[in-house]
Amino acid sequence: MEAAGQNRPITLIVDDEPGIRNFVQHVAESVGMQAVGAVSGSDALNKLKTLSPTIIVMDMQMPNGDGVQLIQGLAGLGIQAKIVIISGADTRLLEVSAEIARQRGLDIGAVLHKPVRFEELRRTLSDLYSTTMPFSAATLRGIIDGDAPILHYQPKIRLSDAAFIGVEALLRCRDAADRPVSPELAISIAEEAGLMPALNDRIFRAAVEQRRQWSESGRELDVAINLCASVSFENDLPDRLAAICAEHKVPNTAIILEMTERALERDNLVAMETMTRLRLMGFRLSIDDFGTGHSSLVRLRQMPFSELKIDRSFVTNLERSAENAVIVRSLVQLAQNLEMHCVIEGIEDAYALKFAAQLDCNEAQGFHIARPMAPSEIREFELTWRWRRTSLESPVNHPAPVDAAAQELKPSA
Repeated sequence: MEAAGQNRPITLIVDDEPGIRNFVQHVAESVGMQAVGAVSGSDALNKLKTLSPTIIVMDMQMPNGDGVQLIQGLAGLGIQAKIVIISGADTRLLEVSAEIARQRGLDIGAVLHKPVRFEELRRTLSDLYSTTMPFSAATLRGIIDGDAPILHYQPKIRLSDAAFIGVEALLRCRDAADRPVSPELAISIAEEAGLMPALNDRIFRAAVEQRRQWSESGRELDVAINLCASVSFENDLPDRLAAICAEHKVPNTAIILEMTERALERDNLVAMETMTRLRLMGFRLSIDDFGTGHSSLVRLRQMPFSELKIDRSFVTNLERSAENAVIVRSLVQLAQNLEMHCVIEGIEDAYALKFAAQLDCNEAQGFHIARPMAPSEIREFELTWRWRRTSLESPVNHPAPVDAAAQELKPSA
């Protein structure tokens, strides 16, 4: 799973409660948007001097200026963003507030009552996001039915010797204006339009076909492919995937199927049956973004995963965050104790790469190694990496960063 891009549309969240801001940020990012928080109306108006958000999510009851004053300020700036009001105020008051905003020339996208549910807000933001971009279910259907390239590939290295051994296939779509569309938005639209099985098969087939082409040129790479939770446990999934591999003469063992923790929240017996069949067929199964969901260790132990992939959120600022260092070390040890392969994603600097190798983690990927790229660029990366690989210092010759991190956590005398 990849990091959020820096050119995605922005949701500005105006609420004085940190918990609400974090919640809305999580929802906005789940549909492919960036999120920026503001603690008050005046803070929001100040941020709008340099921001051009697509959506503004705002509360009506805040200290240092209420929602009506913010509406007046937004109108004064000529803001064109979709406005979503989320408040605990009574229904009549919210209706009047929305009418004030409309009469001020603002575009009210939705009015929601606190507490708001994740799926309700996600659906609202996804619908509003879709209306601001020329990308729809019909556009996605055309992409699925067409033959244009839809995948980029991010290289993965083996940490024991820094060898280039595989890639992760990542969805890349473009809208009607030929602008890149975030994978999260494409998947959100696919799920709502019932296109997820078709999109999943299109992604899998494209990745397997590319693996065959690499094999024919003498490049034997493992290919990791993300499976959406909504199609992860269809009864015929193992047979469909195996048939595609057989068609392209690609061994099942070369394919790693990545599933997020959300997949574990589904029917336990069906999940166990489907995943066991996939493993029996030779596919490898990876639990992606581990540590960010709500699955229990018991649930993890019950499922036949062969790989644990540590989420990038724990790898951020390893050099400065003793807490992240401890979490990453614990997760690597968990994988080792469960005899699972371990991959760390989000490697964005040399320190993180050395840290991962020091822990005897198996593989790594991230921008420090390589960004996602078109298949045609893999050959150039391979040649460049051979040179970079020889210049890398051996990680085992460096002091264990985890020890330093643990030392920081010790109470002072």
